[in-house]
Amino acid sequence: MRTVGWLLVAALAALPALADVGKGAATPVSNRPSKQPGSPPAKTQSDKPSGIIIDARALDLGRQRFPKLFDPQEKVLYPSPLLSNDPKYMGFVGYKPGLQAALDDTKRIGRNPLVIRPAKVHGDDPVGGSLDLDQTSSDLLASLNRELKLLDDDRLLIVIGLSVVDSTPAANAADVAADSPVAVVFSKPLSDDSAANLAILTVVSTDNDVVGGKVTYDRSQRKLVFTPGESLKAGVKYTVTVSARAEAESGATLEVDHVFSFTVKSAEGGSEHASRAESDNPAPAP
Repeated sequence: MRTVGWLLVAALAALPALADVGKGAATPVSNRPSKQPGSPPAKTQSDKPSGIIIDARALDLGRQRFPKLFDPQEKVLYPSPLLSNDPKYMGFVGYKPGLQAALDDTKRIGRNPLVIRPAKVHGDDPVGGSLDLDQTSSDLLASLNRELKLLDDDRLLIVIGLSVVDSTPAANAADVAADSPVAVVFSKPLSDDSAANLAILTVVSTDNDVVGGKVTYDRSQRKLVFTPGESLKAGVKYTVTVSARAEAESGATLEVDHVFSFTVKSAEGGSEHASRAESDNPAPAP
């Protein structure tokens, strides 16, 4: 697994702290071995970002030939003026189905890319293929392009992958009703094959009992719903696994299993506690 290379913070000390970036967070990622804890950051050319990854897995992003990146003032950051005026620029060819696939493309983005999460899909784009960045990420990209020409040289990839953006019950929820369905919402519409695949979502108890039931898919809400064939066991913890095989219509994938757990409400817990309290503190005789 690639390690987080916070050396970039030292190299760009004049810019706002990355930890303070909001939804459009920027995270430097390095393919080089991490240094030992406590060792001073080396301010070398190799520590500077070698490319940009736009991680749009959590957004319903469409593909288009000329996607754009906008700052909050509606200024186009990408493609840069130099790139868009280049007769050799025939359109964007840097979509990747997942983050790992992007990290593996060292020919385009090098071995020390910066990962940025966009704020949202650009509202005026009828295809839904352009993105808005927050102010801090926009300033960072503009600075990197002035210094390193990363946008001018088209050293950018967009991860159009799939992700789970919501679930019911929520992860680690307790006191869940025994007859509660399990639902997950995806960032993008599922392919027909994935929506019809019963193995995409499984529910298993702590005793490794696989829960039987049916799966339905609501495309308008991008929601996959599992309805248990019978009530879940009271007081038992269940683990939900959304398979990495889940695929969006665009071909985007989860890359890894999405796993979360919840615990069913103990139906007799309250009455048992009350009975125990009554036996410990019997009512006075009349």
